[in-house]
Amino acid sequence: MSKTNSRTQLFSSAPVHKAFFTLALPSVFGKLIMLFYNLADTWFIASTDNADMVAGVALVSPIFMIMIALGDIFGVGGSSLISRLIGEQKKEDTRRISALCFYGALILGGILALFLLLFKHPILPLLGTDIDTFSYASDYYTYIILGTPLILTCNTPMNLLRTEGLATASMIGSISGSITNIILDPILIFGLKMGASGAAIVTVIANAVALLVYTSFYRKAEWITIHFKHLRFYFEDIKNIFSIGIPAALNNLMNSFAMAMTNRVLVPFGNDVIASWSLAGRCTMISTMLLVSCSFSSLPLIGYNYGQKNYARLKEILKFIYTFEISLALACAFIMTIFAPNLISIFMDDATVVATGTQILRHQLLGIAFSAIILISTCVFQATGNGKATMATTLSRQGLLFIPILFLFSHLWGFQGILFAQPLTDLLTALLVIILLLRSPQLKSLRS
Repeated sequence: MSKTNSRTQLFSSAPVHKAFFTLALPSVFGKLIMLFYNLADTWFIASTDNADMVAGVALVSPIFMIMIALGDIFGVGGSSLISRLIGEQKKEDTRRISALCFYGALILGGILALFLLLFKHPILPLLGTDIDTFSYASDYYTYIILGTPLILTCNTPMNLLRTEGLATASMIGSISGSITNIILDPILIFGLKMGASGAAIVTVIANAVALLVYTSFYRKAEWITIHFKHLRFYFEDIKNIFSIGIPAALNNLMNSFAMAMTNRVLVPFGNDVIASWSLAGRCTMISTMLLVSCSFSSLPLIGYNYGQKNYARLKEILKFIYTFEISLALACAFIMTIFAPNLISIFMDDATVVATGTQILRHQLLGIAFSAIILISTCVFQATGNGKATMATTLSRQGLLFIPILFLFSHLWGFQGILFAQPLTDLLTALLVIILLLRSPQLKSLRS
């Protein structure tokens, strides 16, 4: 049996648990390595014992998330469309669209970099920088922006490789970038004494390495390509990519906006609190990356069977994934709640920061099971081409619900109110997605 047929059989007839874990485990492993380098990045910066530097880098984090978000236009939007087309056995369409996604992301990254460089000075104060954090934030911002085309484009092959079962190739690309980051961080931050600038430069180099590795695996792919000869700009293709890609991008953009707004309401409480929130967020990434990698690994599996109209198998897949994801979320919450002080103290051995960070982390974990429901449901909407439901979920979670709750609660109850804003938002959004699932026309056949 050819490798291509083997990958197709994985989607269409392999036991659900085997198909899921074949796709998920390489992604989880790759994400864990990425998480390790993110935590190492934070650890190296925090090891300077400079809370202003930690806060300055944290204040620029929303900009980095914007790059990842816009990469989702072509990464998630393209993989959603391609996975359905593979199920329909439309090879020429998948190759044309994969080329469009790669070069579209590269062009978008160049445009974004130019815009962010031109408006650097008005943007930094909007992010919440002050006299103590401005120089660190400015250094980190400049170098991250110069790498925007690479960072944004990197998200596309990472997602598209998984659409035809090349999850291990996607994992290897992630690991390559992560190892590069881990090796170079101490050299530039401490050895060359470049501080925040060094951390940003290393991030850009790591993404360049990952992108080279990702693209090298395209030669093994049958359904996707980056050959320029396949590049075509058809309105219908762009429309189909954007119908899922833009809501997916808005999800991360809203996360970035929510992070920026959270930093703003935390400013009156001091840079130590901002630093504590950042460190707690890094710890939360442990559970978040596990949940995200598991849920989004299922997108090609869901999309393929939806494209084939294999609704009996699709129903079995969804039952398994929801059960597994919620169980994983609860296990993560239980373990991390117990070891919260230990996790925070890894980064900064400051009694105030550890106490505040522990309190923040435990509150952030309250809504993790609801986050699991939201993540899987979002993947179902994306894989089945339900852009409206994806958009409604995105705008509600970190925008229409979170921002008003954040400002209202911070006004009424101060710091304690801020702590409860996200868990309550996740609960309300989980209830919304359940309603959207029950009303989704794409899932009508599953309800019969």
